[in-house]
Amino acid sequence: FNGEIYNYVELRSELASLGRFFRTASDTEVLLQAYEEWGEGCVQKLNGMWSFAILDKRRNRLFCSRDRFGEKPLYFMQKSDGFYFGSEIRQLLTMRAGRTANRDLVNRFLLGVVGEDVANTFFQGIEKLPGGHNMIYDLATHRVNITRFYALTYDEDVAKAGFEENLERFKYLFENAVAIRMRSDVKVGTCLSGGLDSASIAALAARMHSNDASTRFSAITAKSTEIANDESHFAEMVVSLYDLNWIISQPSYEDFAATISDVTIAQEEPFGSASIVMQYHVMRAAAENGIKVLLDGQGGDEVFMGYERYFVAHFRQLLRQFSWGQALSDLRAMKQNNATMNISTFTKYLAYFSHAGIRTKRVLRRSWFLRDKPSSIAEVQNYARAMTSPFSLQKFELETANLPPLLRFEDKNSMSHSIETRLPMLDPRLVAFGCSLPVEQKMRDGWSKYILRRGIEGMVPDAIRWRRDKIGFQAPQATWTTRHHHQMVSAIRGSSIVNEMADLKRLEEKNFEFDAASFWRLYSLAMWEKTFSISSLS
Repeated sequence: FNGEIYNYVELRSELASLGRFFRTASDTEVLLQAYEEWGEGCVQKLNGMWSFAILDKRRNRLFCSRDRFGEKPLYFMQKSDGFYFGSEIRQLLTMRAGRTANRDLVNRFLLGVVGEDVANTFFQGIEKLPGGHNMIYDLATHRVNITRFYALTYDEDVAKAGFEENLERFKYLFENAVAIRMRSDVKVGTCLSGGLDSASIAALAARMHSNDASTRFSAITAKSTEIANDESHFAEMVVSLYDLNWIISQPSYEDFAATISDVTIAQEEPFGSASIVMQYHVMRAAAENGIKVLLDGQGGDEVFMGYERYFVAHFRQLLRQFSWGQALSDLRAMKQNNATMNISTFTKYLAYFSHAGIRTKRVLRRSWFLRDKPSSIAEVQNYARAMTSPFSLQKFELETANLPPLLRFEDKNSMSHSIETRLPMLDPRLVAFGCSLPVEQKMRDGWSKYILRRGIEGMVPDAIRWRRDKIGFQAPQATWTTRHHHQMVSAIRGSSIVNEMADLKRLEEKNFEFDAASFWRLYSLAMWEKTFSISSLS
């Protein structure tokens, strides 16, 4: 069992009322008792993050499950001599004679259209259970049966409710999501970027902590050495307001160079940007300061429509509903209250995300150095289909496109330092509620995440609450890669996989001066190949 069942206290009481007796106060015993009482249906009762396997001797089977969104990983492979599973890929590698890269996934990664496949890994023959799925391995027939137990659905009652009613419901759900994730017998802290999500969680957690503690609540901020993407001045506002114990992680280029190999080991698969290294150092800072549980704001942008592309999905839906006046009004408001989205940028977003042909051409033009360039790209087509409405885009990003890689990065980085990260924004009640809200309650007058901004009034400084810009979690990648250019080129040149997938001669002719994101992906792939001794491509 890997993870936490946050509502184990409530489940324990319910199970006790059904006549069950407990010998411990642990969530693990609650999980076992829940399975005995409700069978496979027990997962519907759980509010938490998990991957677990239960050997059911009575039914002669192994029952495995992974939480709704895939916060915790579960890898498996089947061979002639047995069925293997674990929460790390490296555990399974010891059971394989050779290590072969999954060609299809490598190519999609280099195209820049996938960061995490929901069912496959970069290692050929090693699969993973998708989030929101159960798996049964029959010990008699050796058959594997995977079924889905969770899919995001639209709640009509939420959609029909007025703003004031939903605002009160949001406050309750958000506060409870943070509260049950504060349950711990070890030190709890929080990530604090200075953005809306992390500031909201930090404010709530600090209030709860101050009620029963004599020590200050700890917050960790990742500070970039590049002024353009440094948000620490916003984080400092929250720190001052709640008198937090502020821990700043500001890794230098030397820190980056010294730990890139460690991050590659921790991640187990290639990753798409240096921000993952930045996050690794946040987790290291937590460990150095004795923080064992760390709250984070992952999921807030997907649940409450924080990304600019949601304006496009909203606009397209209004046009299909023939709400021309509302569409034009929202465009004007968007321009006023979002620092990123002027009409020109909006038009580019509209073309890029809505039309698979346009985006495919751009991806292929950017990937001119790859030998295998498909005529169409499934991920791009799926994105275009998802852009037809805000809800379909939210569902697609939460379940498939955007959230899965972010959760992998977070879990691998945190667990490599024995840190448990907990994500209040992914409380299943909050997700179902947020995604079912009427769009105008999430986007109003050009503001994204409107209900969140209103719901934290009085808790978070207005300078953060009504921020017009969004920086995101960024590393000083330009600085790092400029200084690391020679080492990156050397790694790429020495990679047999890169040599097979890309035209190195053409890259040499350009002195490896090309798209920065593509350059990073080639480097990450080369580092992964070397670190895990990949012998061939499938």
